[in-house]
Amino acid sequence: MTAITDRITLYITADESSISRRGDAFLIQKAGEEKGQKIPAMKVKDIVVVGHVTLDSRLIGLCREESIPIHFLSGRWEYQGSLQFEPVKNLFIRRAQIKKHFDPEKKLDISKKIVGGKIRNQQAMLDKYRKNLKLACPQIDSVGDMETLRGIEGVVAKEYYGFYPAIIKNSEFTFTRRTKRPPEDEINALLSLLYTLIFNEIHSTALLVGLDPAFGYLHDVYYGRPSLICDLLEEWRPLADRFVLNMINRKEVTPEDFRKETDQKGVWLSKDGYPKVIKKWHQFFKMDEQNTSILSRPITYQHAIERQVRTFSQYLMDDKDNYKTIEL
Repeated sequence: MTAITDRITLYITADESSISRRGDAFLIQKAGEEKGQKIPAMKVKDIVVVGHVTLDSRLIGLCREESIPIHFLSGRWEYQGSLQFEPVKNLFIRRAQIKKHFDPEKKLDISKKIVGGKIRNQQAMLDKYRKNLKLACPQIDSVGDMETLRGIEGVVAKEYYGFYPAIIKNSEFTFTRRTKRPPEDEINALLSLLYTLIFNEIHSTALLVGLDPAFGYLHDVYYGRPSLICDLLEEWRPLADRFVLNMINRKEVTPEDFRKETDQKGVWLSKDGYPKVIKKWHQFFKMDEQNTSILSRPITYQHAIERQVRTFSQYLMDDKDNYKTIEL
């Protein structure tokens, strides 16, 4: 069987394109194109459909047979939802996950680990640029309730993004605060995109491992929201932040790579800007090997996410207090 990290994420981004089944492969065709491109299903981890793309019913059947989830994004790369074709098979993992979700003490403990790991990685990210940028260091371990913990996470996040102007060295771009739905400037547009890409990676891996996306800890259950995926994303956000700031400071993107809506407030990558950023991210995330706290040898960040999700699922099964967030 092909390992998870040996498979690819199939992005279908061209408007009016289609993806269909041809035997045990996917056929991708642009409008008016006869031949298209065939990709064996065994090489695909998940499919990300962006904008107006046509899918046929036989493709859905192939995805069900191969347990390949499909994630749907808007034309602005905003997450819309996913199709999961196999129920969670490992009921022991799911039972342990739900049991800890409904245990207030365990839920708070897991949430503390998530918030603590996120803040440590945020500080590590700042240290890579300016050693004098220090976040407040709240005593996470002494927090006694979820409301206080979420409040701390929000306050630190606001302080963290407030340091961005001191890091940005490209006068063509400005940043004042974190905004989304819609992003109000180019940097926010990049952040939203990269968070979505990591979110999709975690989501697909969690499904393959056997976790239930709905039952989270820091992010409580909310109709239609994959709360667990939102939880597991938190410790990885600073990785996306670093990638975005490096692209900006190295002038690997320009204002011409973005577009502004004339009828409403918001900034998004242009049609030409998206593939430029996706290609760069693919190299950084799936090809370049890095030193991490997960293994003693360098691995790709894609591999690191797979290992971390598996570690989290094992932690849910154990009664030991041994889950450690990644150190970026």
